Amino acid sequence: MNRQKIEIIAIVILIIIFGFCISSMIKKMSKGAKKVSSETAGIKSSIVEAKKTNANINVETEIIKWGRDPFLLTDLGIENKKAGISLNGIIWNGPKSLVIINDELYKIGDKINDIQIVDIKKDSVVIKENGEVQEINLGRY
Repeated sequence: MNRQKIEIIAIVILIIIFGFCISSMIKKMSKGAKKVSSETAGIKSSIVEAKKTNANINVETEIIKWGRDPFLLTDLGIENKKAGISLNGIIWNGPKSLVIINDELYKIGDKINDIQIVDIKKDSVVIKENGEVQEINLGRY
């Protein structure tokens, strides 16, 4: 009988400790959720504020600090004034590669007015205009 009482007391103590641990974990998780939601609200307000003051953002500083932001809508394309095109990007996939020129997708063989896409390389595009072949390099960001 004495041993049974000790076992019951030990089990009750363990249940109390277990309950205390669970309740403290729940409190920490709820505090973390509140912190995340307040941080999210802060980020959203920062984005809204940045959109409002877009003219004041120095794009070059952001590019140097963070690297190229693929979602930043600025004219970062490489322009070829002679051909009248702007090379905006390259989607490299070997023979199935695509190039973004003047914000439109093209593949090898496609024509843009009198300009034909001859080859697409990892960081450049070869074009042919009036029999003259040119290579336009995509700048590194």
